[in-house]
Amino acid sequence: MVIIEEVTKELDDETIDLTVLEEKVAAEYFGDGAGNWPRFFTTYRWVLGEGGEKHLTHISYSG
Repeated sequence: MVIIEEVTKELDDETIDLTVLEEKVAAEYFGDGAGNWPRFFTTYRWVLGEGGEKHLTHISYSG
């Protein structure tokens, strides 16, 4: 998703680990898991990679 890539590039000041940055973006898109998942959830998950998976694990997502 182009939007996610733009957000990560915008926030990347090259002093933060990319995985941490991806995790922060995942927290914005996925929240605490209590609400509905965003459209194209699987695509966001794939684009956010390891950081997205870490966030989903942190909020106890199982799926």
